[in-house]
Amino acid sequence: MAYLAQADFKTHMYAEVITEITRADATICPIAIAEAIAFAKGYLSRFDRTKLFDPSATGYVADAALLAKVKDVAVWRMIRISNPNLSIELARTNYEDAVKWLQDIQKGNVDPEGWPFPSDDADTDVKEGSTIQYSSNTKRVNHY
Repeated sequence: MAYLAQADFKTHMYAEVITEITRADATICPIAIAEAIAFAKGYLSRFDRTKLFDPSATGYVADAALLAKVKDVAVWRMIRISNPNLSIELARTNYEDAVKWLQDIQKGNVDPEGWPFPSDDADTDVKEGSTIQYSSNTKRVNHY
């Protein structure tokens, strides 16, 4: 089972609108979906992306908010082709909201409940499977 399929867009776009945009080309929708998933994965590197995006994975977490945001990005990718009977402003706003939400997760401002972290790498001392992150400022060099 795929994470997202064309049939799942019924909450975001009517089937006849998708057909009109793609001109019945069955390859366009899967490309837009793949682009949207890759886009979202880029922001979610601190989580176990396999458990977030692969329904067949052990420990898969089905998060409705993430799915909706990935749909927003995929819809925007399809709308770029054409705009029959669609509100471009609304789609653009939804796309920008999805990007902002993903950025907030990436920064740690939003911590989605139940999302899995990657397993710790035994070869390093770094704890990858946690929400705690640390860093430091760049070293200052003072000249007198």
